[in-house]
Amino acid sequence: VPFESHDFSWLDTTAKEIEAKAPAGEPAGGDFSLEGISCVGCVWLVEKVFLKQPGALEAIAHPATGNLHLRWTSGTTDLTAFAREIASFGYTMAPLRKGAQRSEVRQLGIRLGLCFAFAMNAMVFTLPTYVGMPKDFAFAGIFQLVAFLSAMFAMFTGGTYFIRRAWFALRQSTLHIDLPIALGILIAFTGSIIGWAMNVEGLLYFDFVAMFIFLMLGGRFLQLSAIEKNRNRLQRPRPVPVSIDSPDQA
Repeated sequence: VPFESHDFSWLDTTAKEIEAKAPAGEPAGGDFSLEGISCVGCVWLVEKVFLKQPGALEAIAHPATGNLHLRWTSGTTDLTAFAREIASFGYTMAPLRKGAQRSEVRQLGIRLGLCFAFAMNAMVFTLPTYVGMPKDFAFAGIFQLVAFLSAMFAMFTGGTYFIRRAWFALRQSTLHIDLPIALGILIAFTGSIIGWAMNVEGLLYFDFVAMFIFLMLGGRFLQLSAIEKNRNRLQRPRPVPVSIDSPDQA
């Protein structure tokens, strides 16, 4: 990204529209999208670079949403110079995309984080069984209950993502990649409940259910992240116009 050519001509137009609502010398502000921001260090760097600009008042970057709010003194700040400087660090300003904070990738990221916690919880409380915990151990029942609850929460949080998409596909008489995932999750979870009720240890796979859901969500998260990143790059204003007039054209 730092070596790409960027067209920030749209930023001059946007800044003029914003400053038209504020008299010269008065504070003006606007919201933009910022690609490449991912951590608190990125936030600090962007804010420090902006405050170096003449007339800059405030910069608030949000890593979770990818939004950037700027406040500056009308008629004194060169936003294009700021955009080019942070582009050299790998951050690209773009027009604000409405609804970006509610994108599927961010919602999936929340599900992924919760499912990771549930999967680790299920694994921890199932581990004693693998290392030889006797059936008559005082806390064996509690351990199984915690593993069941962890798998159940993973089902509600992440499993429903695949089940719902598979169900919508079936209603349209269409086979979908989420169908085998949903079937595997439902069969393993139902079989584990039956094994728990009938005291058949060979059917207890609550830890597998929670971990499988986490891994499937992780793969889907990486896939959608790559797709969204490429889509955002394609949506940038391009330095080369769509069509040009040839000087040799009669």
